[in-house]
Amino acid sequence: MTVPKTLDAPYQSPRIFGPEYRTASLGILLVVTLIAFEGMSVGAVMPAVSKDLDALDLYGMSFSVFLIAGLFANVVAGLWSDRKGHAWPFLLGVGLFVIGMAMAGAAGSKELFIAARAVQGLGGGAVIVAVYVMIARVYVPEARPKVFAALSAAWVLPALVG
Repeated sequence: MTVPKTLDAPYQSPRIFGPEYRTASLGILLVVTLIAFEGMSVGAVMPAVSKDLDALDLYGMSFSVFLIAGLFANVVAGLWSDRKGHAWPFLLGVGLFVIGMAMAGAAGSKELFIAARAVQGLGGGAVIVAVYVMIARVYVPEARPKVFAALSAAWVLPALVG
């Protein structure tokens, strides 16, 4: 028979930046902050971009294609994460997102800019799903509210700057 734990023992809440979660927490927060900066900055610079690329007719399309591609990537990355784990969808999503950002920054035509926004959407959609799967698989249930609070905070700085 085992001896029950004493009720006087102090409860120590899991720390998301402690040694066992530090790498996952920093990785998640850095990537979500990158996505947040992109989201806030595109909204701020789209009037200038649409004028420079003579793409006023595709102003709404630049946002829609990102969201539609992201929705598609949510489904694919969700199935992939459930079956094979969250690492590859996360890494591929980050890679696609960065490639899409580089393409959008170098775009000389509205068609290339729209294609770049689709690539960004694919990457961003895959990353977000992989992040949620990672939170469910890596963190103990008591730590998850802290991680979600940190994710919310990761949007604050980009929102202020954007």
